Amino acid sequence: MSEQINEQILKNYPLFQKVRYENKELVKNVINLEDEGSNNANYKHGKSFVKSKKLEDIEFIIEANKKDIKRYGFKLMSKLLCERPFFRFDASGCTHNNNSLLIPLTLRQITTPHFQYYDKEGYNTAYKTEELKDPDIISELEQDINKGAEIFCKESVTFTTGNRYPTINRDSGLLFKTNEIDLLKDIKFDEAF
Repeated sequence: MSEQINEQILKNYPLFQKVRYENKELVKNVINLEDEGSNNANYKHGKSFVKSKKLEDIEFIIEANKKDIKRYGFKLMSKLLCERPFFRFDASGCTHNNNSLLIPLTLRQITTPHFQYYDKEGYNTAYKTEELKDPDIISELEQDINKGAEIFCKESVTFTTGNRYPTINRDSGLLFKTNEIDLLKDIKFDEAF
């Protein structure tokens, strides 16, 4: 199914561009990922409000898979701008198909990791920076959500106080609930062999 043009973005494209490239400030320095507020039991979520000179309702949203540390993403969202995230980062997942006819065929399928924004035609468009083409950086991203946060914050111009990156605490509690039983509990082992 082909993606539709985002009419809300088209109507507000100059504002979108200003918000996209302005220096924005995260309210929280540390963001804990929690189960609450999730409509997907396989993911933890976190969020922070974002200070902006252009919009008053921007949220920085994190989604991280509980079992697969490589599956996470970041979004910037403003209902005043449009109903969907206006900028995002996917660390892993499906290839994104760019629909704009202005994009050459060779650049229409973008594998993860990638960023997504809205182009001037209103299409949700994915792209990679040079960092996201580097195998060493991709390996770091797969192991550390904070490396992903750093790359996202640089590209989206969204920082904490003092132009720093937020710390994402993925392990605020168990990643998933278990009824694990310690099978070795109360067993005494001989130390002599």
